[in-house]
Amino acid sequence: MSALPGEGYEEYTMELQARKTGGAEGFFVFFGLDEASRKGYVFNIGGWGNSGAAAQTVDGFSTGNIISPTVPVTIETGRWYDLKVEVRRDAATLYVDGKEMCVAHAPSFAKQFFAAGYDEQAGEAVIKVVNADTVPYKTRLVLDGAAKVNASGKVITLKADKATDENTLDEPEKIVPVEKAYSKFARKFSYTFEPLSVTVLRVKTTR
Repeated sequence: MSALPGEGYEEYTMELQARKTGGAEGFFVFFGLDEASRKGYVFNIGGWGNSGAAAQTVDGFSTGNIISPTVPVTIETGRWYDLKVEVRRDAATLYVDGKEMCVAHAPSFAKQFFAAGYDEQAGEAVIKVVNADTVPYKTRLVLDGAAKVNASGKVITLKADKATDENTLDEPEKIVPVEKAYSKFARKFSYTFEPLSVTVLRVKTTR
């Protein structure tokens, strides 16, 4: 049994209808939960200020790591949506109104990690992302609470070519941070993180 399906089920399909009656975001569809219905996964549809959809880990009602690409979507209030979740041994797929929305692949689980904070002295939002997968990871980021976001900032990336790469006495600078300017920051923006990398995004913001 893979990590996806959940206790007692290897493959299954869920079909349902959902309607948003109010609020700033959309809705959750849980899958792959344990016997206590606490730990597992969730498709967050209309999350991040009603701007995107992605699969996440979940513990109780607290969401965790994003485990799929984040795709743009906006959920309308009062409209019924036809939803389908297909869970297989190696992936879970979300369909909205008959169209494939996003896919969470089992090999990608627990390979992307996120942390964010605010540097008061510099006046910068600081976002740190680890992509431990061997393929690029594109996702959508939302700077909640930022009144103003400068388009220009910087990106610092520490990247390896192979998972086995490391600095040695013979090659002490095989893996070193590379800093570059970036001019497409916004309150909501997409970014592709390189394979096997640690990336720090720093952007001037006003809270």
